[in-house]
Amino acid sequence: MTQPDEVVRARTWHHRLIDPEAAEGAEYFQITGDERADELRSRLAEMFRARPALDQVTLRLGSAHIIGVATRSRVLADPGTAAEPLPLGGADHASLPGLSQQYLVIRFACTTPGCGSADLRSFYDARDIPRCGIAAHGELAVQR
Repeated sequence: MTQPDEVVRARTWHHRLIDPEAAEGAEYFQITGDERADELRSRLAEMFRARPALDQVTLRLGSAHIIGVATRSRVLADPGTAAEPLPLGGADHASLPGLSQQYLVIRFACTTPGCGSADLRSFYDARDIPRCGIAAHGELAVQR
């Protein structure tokens, strides 16, 4: 049997399809607890287009839980978007092709002959110079 928390979740997920002003209708439309809002909107829209005389259905979860009433006008209305569309080039976070010219990798290497210890960083901070893995060798030096 369907749990009450599933009913609350279904009402939350499908609130844009539910008309709070509409009275419960005689015709029921079965929904599932895990059905996405866009999937349900598509199923309802298909049904309303196929049956022009039908103006509303009562959404039912399981055999006894009424979710609400979906009306033709709500289902067939444009659902809109999550945000207003931006004008062309309006901070759409696009990037130019190729490598960034603003960042360079900084290579630090041990100055002790024969030691291959190195470190790569994207920044230089004099307070945080990398050190060689061999403590006696000390700080690594910037390589150009």
